[in-house]
Amino acid sequence: MIQKQPGALTVGTPDMMDVLHAEWASQESKEKHHLAVLETQQALDKLANQNFLTAPVKRQLSALKQLDELAFSGNKAWGYRSIKSLIARFYYFSEVGASQELRYELVPIGVGKLAFHLKTLDALGQSS
Repeated sequence: MIQKQPGALTVGTPDMMDVLHAEWASQESKEKHHLAVLETQQALDKLANQNFLTAPVKRQLSALKQLDELAFSGNKAWGYRSIKSLIARFYYFSEVGASQELRYELVPIGVGKLAFHLKTLDALGQSS
């Protein structure tokens, strides 16, 4: 059974993005992000044939799916792509994203296996 992990909203991704842009980003980065948000909002409104934020959920999901397909099927919707990329990065920077979703392990093969591997390399005269 696949266990569902908390999503980007649950782990605070929007808050992390807000802090980044408010306290760290250059003016140029802030302006680029603002344009990306506007571009994405306009595209979603157009695809939903109404204000995306007030559209019924089914229409929102359909518009978002269409924009995602458009953005990743060619050289289009760069604003959306940049926002989606930031969301993914911040999600995987979170504890949940790094330790549960990615199942990050400091030593991926395990300490015992690493020690065995290093001893084997040493025995073969290949260690540094």
